[in-house]
Amino acid sequence: MFRFMESRHGFDMYVTSYNGEQYTIQYDPELERIEQMRPINYTLSTLFHSFMEDKEN
Repeated sequence: MFRFMESRHGFDMYVTSYNGEQYTIQYDPELERIEQMRPINYTLSTLFHSFMEDKEN
């Protein structure tokens, strides 16, 4: 289900699919937790970023 892509800046990057959509996952192996999960699909990505901006305001 999770496919390792690369290690970058101390994080492991994975790709996964959920409900037919692709996501990237940024995992911190030192803390053993997911730091970030982002949709790859442009439409979902736009919606996700809009939600995060609205949440911060």
